[in-house]
Amino acid sequence: MLNIDSLNFADTNVSSKLNREIAEKSLDEYYAAKGIHNYETGNQDDEGNQMCAYYDTLYTYHLNNDKHEDGVISYHLMPCLASGHCYQPSYAFITRVNKKYKIVNPEFLTSGYGIDSVAREGNLNYLYFYRFDCGENEVIQHYKAPLNRK
Repeated sequence: MLNIDSLNFADTNVSSKLNREIAEKSLDEYYAAKGIHNYETGNQDDEGNQMCAYYDTLYTYHLNNDKHEDGVISYHLMPCLASGHCYQPSYAFITRVNKKYKIVNPEFLTSGYGIDSVAREGNLNYLYFYRFDCGENEVIQHYKAPLNRK
């Protein structure tokens, strides 16, 4: 089971729709606070490479049947301007907290995993994901896990 951190999820009177622009802004704000921005301002890793967070994909769903969409954001956390097929994405939850969307549980699903989808079945949302061997370019195993809030 995948749990999202307990936070103050007030602000239930207004509905909000999560989109790419909001997700990218939330990702930028989260990593900017850690000194990771873009190739001009990113901080350096142990080998002197500047690190960047690049948006990839947003998977939206309603976590607790409130008026706000939640989501899983896929992003690359890697040296700036790097390329290569084995730079696999990281994942975080994104949800509305105190009238603003925020990244929570960053890197809950680490590199080496991929997401197929988020789907609602009955009263629960499920994350469909897989373990991936990049060097061999093959899926190792498929998984299904319910998404819950602590």
